[in-house]
Amino acid sequence: MRLWIVALLIIIFPFSATADSGPVSLYGSKIEFDVIREGKIVGEHKTSFDREDGKLVIKSHMMLKIYVLMFPIYTFSYVSTEIWRENLLSKLNVKVNDGGESTEINANVEGDEIVVDGPNGRARAKVPIFSSNHWNADVVNSNVVLNTLTGRINSIKVLRREEERVALSEGSVRAVRYDYSGEIEDTSVWYDPQGRWVKLMFKARDGSTIEYICKTCESD
Repeated sequence: MRLWIVALLIIIFPFSATADSGPVSLYGSKIEFDVIREGKIVGEHKTSFDREDGKLVIKSHMMLKIYVLMFPIYTFSYVSTEIWRENLLSKLNVKVNDGGESTEINANVEGDEIVVDGPNGRARAKVPIFSSNHWNADVVNSNVVLNTLTGRINSIKVLRREEERVALSEGSVRAVRYDYSGEIEDTSVWYDPQGRWVKLMFKARDGSTIEYICKTCESD
């Protein structure tokens, strides 16, 4: 079995959080999710936030394992480090192992562009640009995103839905659902009134539904 996890990492934030203090004030030092497939926990996702020498450092780690009869038949791991300076993404490194196949993406700012080297070759885009990691709210104001699995620059569109109650690992929270289309499809995300990401749902390549259920979010 081979799942394509692009949708895991394409998140549209509806509120501004690009200031260096933004993610720390929203989430504290980290945000964590259980990864659910067909009602079962199959992995976890963690994103941490830190400041180092005037930089904002965001590290994301996701691990997923699919079992059949207690034997692992598919594994996926994702490790990403973003460096932000003066509210701009300046450096990105991503390492992915998808069912035993390893890939790496590196991006660096050169002048007024970010240059991305990945498994699909080289791509360039004007800065500022937002990666497809989860934490930065200002990506909702953009129509492109740097895909941290493919290294490509994807066009996106976001549609706001209604507010609803979203289940957490403990309790629930009011949140607004956002669906997006364009080069990224079949993905929905939810944000609470403070602009914190609280849930993700998408279709995997095999047709199953994957959900992120927040472990560190506060119930209201």
